[in-house]
This record gives sequence, C-alpha cells and structure tokens, in this order.
Amino acid sequence: MKATISLIEFDLPRFINAIEEPELAFQFVDDGHAIYDPSTTPMQKLESGQAVFARFTSGEGESFSLADGTKLELPDDYYGDGYFDELSCYGFIVRLADGSVIFSSAVMRDEREETIVFEVDDAGPFEAVMIRFIESFRAS
Repeated sequence: MKATISLIEFDLPRFINAIEEPELAFQFVDDGHAIYDPSTTPMQKLESGQAVFARFTSGEGESFSLADGTKLELPDDYYGDGYFDELSCYGFIVRLADGSVIFSSAVMRDEREETIVFEVDDAGPFEAVMIRFIESFRAS
C-alpha cells in the first residue's frame, strides 16, 4: 500500500498521538535501518526531512494488537506470506514531501544485531485495517 495525502487534508499531529507510545513506536529510518533516537519527536524528525517507521502491529503467531486499539486474531491455519513472529511488526514508513504526507506499508524486523525496515506491497491481513486507520485522520 502506498498513499499520498495533502497535509491540508490530513491531521498528522493526531495520527502521531494515536500511535501507542509515539516515542517508542516511531523510529528514524536511514538506508533501510531503524534507529531509535529519543532526542527528537516524530514530528521534528518528519519536518527535518527524515522518514520514520510508525509501528501498527505488535504480537506474534495468531494474535496481534493494532494501533487502532483493536486486536486481530489470525486463524490457526493461516500460512500467508508475511512476517508473523516476535521479531517483526508491520507499520508505515512515513515521509513528508511537497506539502503531502506519504505512507508506505512496511515491516520492521530485528535481524541479529540490527533492525531493518523495508517496504512491502501488501501488509497481508493488516492491509485493510491499516488503510482505514490512515483514512480516519483525514480532515473533515
């Protein structure tokens, strides 16, 4: 999923505040690596031109807590392509450009001694919920 929304139409501060523990859930993204930097807020990171990863899921196996406050239970026999373990979470890479906020579905994954972030075309069972979540922050 990729979405571009004008900042005039999107409530970015409310989006940031809606993500649980924004200081922890937003990671600076640099060349595919997630870097925890508590010295700046997510908004400061975005306004300075940095991309951030905004975590949407937490959990593993079949049970996931989502940033919108809901839970998603995958069927026991769900074997879809994706990352459904304690080392991974789904979310968004968020960027600001030309007066717009740009979202891309992404996975953050702990790989040995580094944390990597990469875009995915589809966030599997989380995709529809992630899209609704973003759309809920459009200014009315």
